[in-house]
Parts: sequence; C-alpha cells; structure tokens
Amino acid sequence: MSETWLISGSPGCGKTSWILDTFKNHQGSCGYIRLKGFSEIDLEQAVSSKIDFNYLKDQIPGLVDLNSSSLASITSEENSLIIIEFPQFKVPELYGLNGIDLRVLKELEDLKLKPNKYLHFGRDPELQIKDTLDFKNIESYNLDLKKSIWDPASLNTFWFELVNGAYGDVYRAKALMNLENEKALSLSDSLVKVDSTWATAHLGQLHYYSMNNDLNKKTEAFNIAMSKLETASIGESLFIKSYNPDTTVDTRALLRLAFLHAPNDPMIRTWYAWGEQDVDVAIDILKKGLNRLPDNTGLNNMIGYKLMNKGDMEQARKHFALNVASNPKVANVHDSYGDYLLKAGNKKEAKKLFLKAYEIDNNFIRSKEKADKIED
Repeated sequence: MSETWLISGSPGCGKTSWILDTFKNHQGSCGYIRLKGFSEIDLEQAVSSKIDFNYLKDQIPGLVDLNSSSLASITSEENSLIIIEFPQFKVPELYGLNGIDLRVLKELEDLKLKPNKYLHFGRDPELQIKDTLDFKNIESYNLDLKKSIWDPASLNTFWFELVNGAYGDVYRAKALMNLENEKALSLSDSLVKVDSTWATAHLGQLHYYSMNNDLNKKTEAFNIAMSKLETASIGESLFIKSYNPDTTVDTRALLRLAFLHAPNDPMIRTWYAWGEQDVDVAIDILKKGLNRLPDNTGLNNMIGYKLMNKGDMEQARKHFALNVASNPKVANVHDSYGDYLLKAGNKKEAKKLFLKAYEIDNNFIRSKEKADKIED
C-alpha cells in the first residue's frame, strides 16, 4: 500500500534529518518532492537548488525525485512512501489538511498528490523540534570563498535558511552589520566573484557606496545587481531596488514592500526601521525583531539610538551595553555606546569608548575625532 505524507516546519527544525531517518527505516520504494512555497511570511521558500534532495539521494540511492519523475513510477509499487515537504513557519491552527493554505492544496491537486497524513514540526509528537547543532562542541572555521563553492545554486538556499534562523544565532544581517564598511565591501566583492549571477551578493557594495555617498560606484553596482534579479527572492529584489540612485524613485516605498515580503530578514528590518520617522513605530518594529534575535547587534544598536532619541536613556543604555558585552572586538559597538555616554553627560567614559573603537579598527577615524573633541 502506498503512503503519502505531507511534512511542514520552519528552516532548521530538523525536517531533512527526520525525512532521511524515515526513508532509511522504510522497507520499500521512496519518493520525495519539495513544494515551491509562496512569498508570504509563513509560506516563503528559498529558490530550490535541490540541495536537500541531493543530500537525501546521496544517502538513499534509490530515492525518486518527484519533481522530475512521473508519479506513477512509484505509486504503482507496493509499500511505497512519498514524502512531500513544504514550508510553513507558523503552527497551523487546524489539524489535518484543513490547516493548510488553499494554494498549497491546489498545488497538491495539480501534482495529483493526495496526502493521507500531515505532520507539522513542533506540533505533532512525531516531529519534535530538535536543534541539529551541538552548541557544546562548536568549531570555528575560516575559508576563502573564492574557488571554494562547488555548487553556487546552493548559496540561495543557504542564504534563505541563514536569515530565517536555521543555524541558530547566525544570520546574514548580523554578519554584515558587524563588519565595518571596508570589510563589508571586501566580503561583498568576494561573493560577487564566487557567483557572478548572484544579485544579492551586491548588497554589501550598495550599502557601502550609499553610506559613503559614492554615487558613481553605487549606480554601477545597482545596475549590475538589477541585471541579475532572476536569482533573487521577491524580498531581496525589492530590497535591491530600494537602493536605486535615482532620486525621483520612491525608494522608501520599495523598502516597505521588501519589509512586508521578508519581515524576518534582520538587515531589511533594521534598515526599514532606521528610516521610519515615527520613533514609536520604529521601536516596535525593532522589538519584534529582537523577540526573534535578542542578541542581534544591528537590531540592538538601532533600537538603542531610537530609544535615546526618544529620551528613554535607561532602556537605550541596556541595548548599547549588551552589544559591547556580546561583541567586545567590534569597533562600532564601542563607538555607539560612546555616543550614548556622551549624550548622558559621561564624557570621560565616552572618550574611553571612542578610543577603544579606534584601537580595534583604525578605520574608525570618526571615533578618534569624537574623542579628540572631548577635553580631559
């Protein structure tokens, strides 16, 4: 008898590991398909690089890819098992197929797939969320990306999962926001070299040239990124478009759309909140991000400045202090805490932090200049 199971859950919850174990323990033919997903927050899916299928296929050589094979090739066999994977971040309110988005049901109908079991990670006892990382035994590994990526398409999947928390407290925005401008530019340049078709790799360039008011280079990077949007998600495409150097374009509206399509992306959320004129609205946006990423440097830094501008100095201090404690080797967090202390009237400690920022990275000339203006 053929079984067809539908499995859902957020990135990093353990779906692929569970599917692999299930296939290994099944006595019969196995088939796998991953649905495409949609752009909404709870149903968004990365552009498929087939990285999950390739991993499963490596462990289960006879695994049938239902994206490219006829359904009849496996359903006609006795004791076959088909597992359908689709993204759904939020726990469905209803059990069974009644808890599934109607568009997903339509996709299943078009594929002539009729699940007789639906399980969601974190809700059903068979699918308990279990971290796949051993946080007691983590190794650090540095690698020059150039000529080291053998499957550039998988970067899309990695990028998506990274942003949505699949690897714990490691996020694209955190990596970029913790880098000083020159280092972020260098990383962006290296990513462009790794995969010349990857539009999102240009974001570091766009941000750097925007912050340094280099209109010519920003325009050049923007035009190149725009020519590669086919490889980007909807949220990423809108985010890239929001860097349009044409002043007649409503880039704020584009950024707002990017935020609506990818509200969990810390970089988009932080950048959108930074431009929000209503301080309370901006703080609310940042707080929701912090609920998901309490230690994120960019979010804490941004909310610290917003709270400081609002006059809530004590709450602002907590966020700046957390950043310094969590990231003592990052120049920018010392510079930001120095800004807070200077406004709070503690010039002596502010000067120490400005000098510390400059000591960590002598590219932080602005920190040195701020320190020099403070009289002992």
